[in-house]
Amino acid sequence: MILMSGSPIGCKNEVSSAALDCISDAECAAGEICLAGDCVMGQSCESSETRCGSVCCGADEKCANGVCEPVTDDCSAPRTRCGMDCCVEGQECLSNECVDRCETIRCGNSQICCGTGESCLSSGICCSENKECGEICCGDGEICNAGACQVDCGGAPPCGPAQTCCGNGEICYLDECITLGNRCMNSGCATIASENTCPSGEFCDPVLGRCLPVRADAECTYEPPKGVFDPVPLFSWGRRRLRNCMNDSDCQKAEMCQTSTCTPSWNHVTPAADDLPEYYQVSSIPMVADLDLDCVPEIVFNTYADSAFTRDGVLRAIRGDDGAKVWTVTDEAYRTNA
Repeated sequence: MILMSGSPIGCKNEVSSAALDCISDAECAAGEICLAGDCVMGQSCESSETRCGSVCCGADEKCANGVCEPVTDDCSAPRTRCGMDCCVEGQECLSNECVDRCETIRCGNSQICCGTGESCLSSGICCSENKECGEICCGDGEICNAGACQVDCGGAPPCGPAQTCCGNGEICYLDECITLGNRCMNSGCATIASENTCPSGEFCDPVLGRCLPVRADAECTYEPPKGVFDPVPLFSWGRRRLRNCMNDSDCQKAEMCQTSTCTPSWNHVTPAADDLPEYYQVSSIPMVADLDLDCVPEIVFNTYADSAFTRDGVLRAIRGDDGAKVWTVTDEAYRTNA
C-alpha cells in the first residue's frame, strides 16, 4: 500500500468531531433529532421512554435492532413489571428500575433508603434519632445541645470556640482549659478587704475556693454613656409628706398615683411608735460603714424633731440594703447637737 501526501489516516468508521452536524438534539431544527452526529427527522424521548434509532419506545416496549417491539415477558408472579424489566422478590420499582426493597423509608430527591432507627430530615439526609439536632445531623463524637452540634466530652460541655474537652483537674476558664490552683479562702466582700493568699498573678475565686490566674486587663476602663444616669430609690426612711394627684405624671419618678395620693413603688420605712417617730427630720450628711462586718453597710445619721436641728438630736443606724432599724440611741444623755 502506498500512502499519498495529504491522504487521511485512520479507521474507515472513525468520524472527526469537526465533521459532525450535531452532538445533541438542541443543535437540530424543530422536528429533528441528533442521531450518530447527523440531524434527522425524529422525536425527542420523554424520561420514561427509551431511544430506539429515530423513534422512542414506550415503557411497555423494548428496542430490537432499531425497532420498538412489545415486551413479551408478562412478569408472572411473584415478579412485578417495572418499565422494561421484571422485579423479583426482594426488589421494588423506582424510576422504572428494579432496586433492592427499602424496609424503612426513602429519603430526599435521591430516594436513599434510611437504616433502622434513622429518620429522614427535611434536608434530605438520613439521621439516627440520637444524632438529630433540629434540621441537621450531628457527626460521630458530637451531641446536640440547644439546637447546635457540639463535641461530646462525656459530661461537661466543651470549652471555648475550639470545643476542647478539659482533662481531670481542669476547668474551663475564659474559654481556656486551666489547672485549678491551690485551695484558698476569700472572706472579703465590698465592705471588707481580704488578704490574697494566692501566688502572684493569681486570685482566690470565692465560688470555687481555688486560686485562678488573673486575666484582667489593668488598662481596660469603662466609661458609661452620658445622660443615662436615672436612678430609682431602693428604699426611703422617715415621714412622707402626702401629695395629692390625679395621674402618675403629677408624682415624682417611680411614684404611682393611687387613691389620689402619690405612692412610692419602692420600700418606705416609717419609724415605729416606740422608736421616737417624732425625730424624723434629717439635715446632716450620713456616714456609711459596715458596723457589724456582715458585708452589708449601715447608714448612720442624726435626726431631730420639728426644726430643732442644732440640739436634742437622736442618732440612728439602719441597714443599707432595706432601711431596717439596726439601733437608735434613745438615752437622753447621748443626744446630739447637730
